[in-house]
Amino acid sequence: MKLSGNAAPFSLPWARKLFGSSTSDHGTRSHDTGTIRDLLANTYYPKGSHWTPEYEQPSLPVSDIKIVSWNVDFVAPDAAARVSCILNYLQTTIVTNDSQPTVILLQELKEESFDAVLKNRWVRKHFAVLPPNTGYWSGRYGLATLISRHIPIVNAQMLQFRRTRMGRGALFVDVLLKTTDVNGELAVPQTIRIANTHLESLGEGEKARPVQLSAIAAMLRQSGIQAGLVGGDMNTILPADQRIHVDAGLHDAGTDGPEANTWGYQSRKRAWQAKRLDRVFYTPTPGLVVEPVEVIGKGLKTEQGEWASDHYAIQTTVALRGEDKS
Repeated sequence: MKLSGNAAPFSLPWARKLFGSSTSDHGTRSHDTGTIRDLLANTYYPKGSHWTPEYEQPSLPVSDIKIVSWNVDFVAPDAAARVSCILNYLQTTIVTNDSQPTVILLQELKEESFDAVLKNRWVRKHFAVLPPNTGYWSGRYGLATLISRHIPIVNAQMLQFRRTRMGRGALFVDVLLKTTDVNGELAVPQTIRIANTHLESLGEGEKARPVQLSAIAAMLRQSGIQAGLVGGDMNTILPADQRIHVDAGLHDAGTDGPEANTWGYQSRKRAWQAKRLDRVFYTPTPGLVVEPVEVIGKGLKTEQGEWASDHYAIQTTVALRGEDKS
C-alpha cells in the first residue's frame, strides 16, 4: 500500500484553521523527544476497492466515545488469524451497536496483522485507520488506531521517539465531542485528543518510560485541546513505573488488584508476575468524564485453540460535561 497523497480528507476547514494543524501526511516537525509527523486517516472505498484519505466526514460532534485498547502480541504465530479473532470478538461482544462511537487502540501489530485489519469487513465498513500503512513504523511492529467513521476528526499525527531501542512512538487523533450545560442545552463542541502508545519494554526501559509518557502528556495539554487521554501498553512492570502518570500530571482511569491485571495469564514465558500493563491515563480536566477501566477479552482463543493475545484488553468511555456557570 502506497503512502497517502496530500488530498485533505476533512470536511471541517474551520477546525483546521482554529487549531492550526497541517493536513499533509508529509509534514514533519522536530520535538524535544523525537519527530512529529502529520497523518491522514484512511477509509475503505468499496467502489474503487482501495483505501483513501478522501471521505466525507460527519459535521456533528458525538456525545461520548468508547475506547478499547489491546496489545495483540507480535511474537506468537498466526498473527493475522489472531487479529481477525480479536476484531470479531470486539464486533460481536463489545461494540455490538455500530452506531456507538468507538476508538480502538492496537499495539504490537506487524505487517501481517496490520494487513488483516485492513482486510476486515467490519473495519472497512465502519472505521477510519491510522496510520495509512506500516511504512510509518520505525520497527518490526507498531501501532494502529481505528476511529468510527461517524466521529468527526479534526487532526491526526504521530510522535516517533528519538531515544528508543524498540521503535516506540505514539499516535494522536483529535476528535469533536459535544457538551451540554447544566440545563441540558448544547454548548460549543470541544476537541479532545486521544493517544495510542506502547511505552519502552522490559527493565532496560525504566528510564525511557517516564520520558515518553511525559512527552505524550505534554501533547495532550497543547493549546486548542480541551482534554486528552492516552491508552496502551504502559509496561508498568517495576515499582518506579507505578507513578509515571503522576509525574506526567495525568490521572489513572484504572485501579490495582488481581482483577485489573492484563498480562501474565496467557503468556508463554513469564519473566514477570501478572501485571496491570495496559492502562488509560487522562488529563485532570474539568468536565472530562472517564469511566473506570474494565478488563475484557479474558481467555479469548482462535478457532485453532491459540490465545488471541498474551494480553487482555481494556475498555472505557469518555465524555464531556458542561460546567455549571452559576
